[in-house]
Amino acid sequence: MTRLSDKTYPAILLALAMLGAWWALRDLVLPHDVGWQFWTARQMLGGTELYAEIWEVNPPLWFWSAMPLAWVAEQTGAPWGAVLAGAVAGLGALCAGLTAHLLGPRSATERAVWGLLVFAMTVILPASQTGQREPLALIVSLPYAALIARRHAGVTVPGLLAAGVALLAAYGFALKHYFVAVPVVLELWLIARQRAAWRPWRPEVVVLAGLAAAYAAAVVVLTPAFFSVILPMVEAAYFSSQATLVFTLVKPYVLFWVVAGGFLWATRKLPLRAVSPAAEVAIPALLLMWGAFALGYVLQSRGWNYHSIAATGTMGVAVGLRAWRVEAWPARAIGGGMLAALVWLMYPYNPRPAPEEPLLDRVAPGEGVFIADFNAGAIWRRGREDLVWVSRAYSLWMVQAIAAAEAEGRVTPALARLRGEVLAATSQDIRCHPPQLILFKATPGTRGADGAFSFEAFLMRDPALREFLAAHYGAAERAKAGTAYWRRGTVAGLAASACRTIR
Repeated sequence: MTRLSDKTYPAILLALAMLGAWWALRDLVLPHDVGWQFWTARQMLGGTELYAEIWEVNPPLWFWSAMPLAWVAEQTGAPWGAVLAGAVAGLGALCAGLTAHLLGPRSATERAVWGLLVFAMTVILPASQTGQREPLALIVSLPYAALIARRHAGVTVPGLLAAGVALLAAYGFALKHYFVAVPVVLELWLIARQRAAWRPWRPEVVVLAGLAAAYAAAVVVLTPAFFSVILPMVEAAYFSSQATLVFTLVKPYVLFWVVAGGFLWATRKLPLRAVSPAAEVAIPALLLMWGAFALGYVLQSRGWNYHSIAATGTMGVAVGLRAWRVEAWPARAIGGGMLAALVWLMYPYNPRPAPEEPLLDRVAPGEGVFIADFNAGAIWRRGREDLVWVSRAYSLWMVQAIAAAEAEGRVTPALARLRGEVLAATSQDIRCHPPQLILFKATPGTRGADGAFSFEAFLMRDPALREFLAAHYGAAERAKAGTAYWRRGTVAGLAASACRTIR
């Protein structure tokens, strides 16, 4: 009975952690990106064509993977956030268990500690960003890093296990092209170790290469509009939201990377408890993975907190493994304190009310909303599935580049074409599904062609939209969030043949 307990209690602890995480996460107001992801998935289930009828700059895998969860939510009546929380917690527990197993723990206690450490860094640490791509990539990448560490140590890995780990990791590596650096640097590390003995035709390499080819073919065949509609848009306007290198690096999590690196360096020669061969080389593998994720964070040039989660979680696991191994209690306490501070302080759950929320509260369930804004509107963080988002775009981010070019008198032909597309598409979306509320967000400090930029003035350049608002909407209401127009009564939209269906 004791042996059975030793084998099963780490799994039981992970299962309890999974249930606790799901319970805590099920009612959270999730990130607006994730709200948009599930809204898009719901439209795709209804036949809407991604990229052609919905403008989105990210590759399709993230949206494809949300479709089964959106379907489950529809069929069961459960909130999509609760379904997502369960899926993330389950995936996190599975990958934490796999990571601990592949590192070869020498005792049940070691297996439990390592599994809970990985779960905390991949599910609990980024709880405020549940469902984002960086946390998902982190979850599925750690078992792959442990697998390569095991290969590096010369320990045999069953073929089916290696293929299964690669199958999970392939999803994370494909979420953003930046993440491909992770398997590349780990493979180079393995080549440097094995040299002439290195063999490329291992199960994990075959699975990754095969799935990469299949995904590339699927994108070309299933989403041709990604190349004809989205890539020209990105090439013309995506530069407008890039941050400076200083803004990108002066962040609390970057400070954690530095402090954590100092901790690992300072404790490298302290007496360490014996661990398995794979665990002996786990920290070098994790540092390589951290470097790949950190490079992706910098290259994205946005400085957004969630972009750093994969690198931060990876470094957190490395600190935790060193704190577990080091025999000096002061060093162990410092490492544990660093992880506690990381979870508590680095990515706090703090959904702030947006200035447009009082206006949204006045919109009746089932009615449409359109918000002209550079960034995502509050509707995606409110979980207001009872409102209808009439725009094909997540936000009018591309208008920022157009406004800047007009202010400087340097509108390129590509931006001029994009300007025409945005005006025509926005006008059509509003006239197809006349929303109860149209809000042109205030844009203080943004310059445009005639001085201060105004979304209202910009979009009213379209004569059809201008006439439509004059005929069917009341006088402009000046609010803290911007300029609001409210529809007068019921208004028939354009013919269905000219419009997409919104679920």
